[in-house]
Amino acid sequence: MRNTIYILILTIIISSCQSDKKLNGNWIGDYSYTIEKDEIFIWHAVRRILTFDDGLIIARGSKYDYGTDIDKGKYNLTLKTLEFEGGYENYEIEIFESDSLVLKRTSSPFRYVYRKLPDSLKHNSEIEFIGKQFKWENNKFTDTVFFKNQTFFKLKSRKYNNGEVSWERIKHNGYDIIFIDGAVPYIIKEPNNESLLMWTFQKIPSEHKLTEIK
Repeated sequence: MRNTIYILILTIIISSCQSDKKLNGNWIGDYSYTIEKDEIFIWHAVRRILTFDDGLIIARGSKYDYGTDIDKGKYNLTLKTLEFEGGYENYEIEIFESDSLVLKRTSSPFRYVYRKLPDSLKHNSEIEFIGKQFKWENNKFTDTVFFKNQTFFKLKSRKYNNGEVSWERIKHNGYDIIFIDGAVPYIIKEPNNESLLMWTFQKIPSEHKLTEIK
């Protein structure tokens, strides 16, 4: 009987570890939302990246959300729990699919959507933006952007605040990430000839092309 209990406990532990591995990888923030009376309310972009690794988690945010310091914690996919060190951030893993993840904060009604990042977007190239001007194209707009400094860039189409937009760039686990005030994160891809490609990960990933104007 005692051996049977030991085997059962060991099976549960092994099963839990194997389950946790399903989350392994890097996940980029998309948006937060709440549900009130069966109605969904979208709130704001989530500017944070999470790295899951066999039951441990490392997170890094932006100056807009969470701060840029590294946060560490642990998770259990079987129990659907995620806890950061210090106990100040606890979540329920509410939805987990191969390419999307929803975390619900246990102390509030807010839910946070994350998207799985492919390893193909990692790079170690040195890419310089400061002092350069680019043509910015995607399937929704074409604009001109000038990276003034490490804090602001200017958009030609922006008619207020002198065209300035707040931005921040970080590198995490091989990913080159741009956080922009009011927008979802952008992942910079390996340079290709004269153009740079960036990706945003929402329900449908979008490609953004930057071509330097010299």
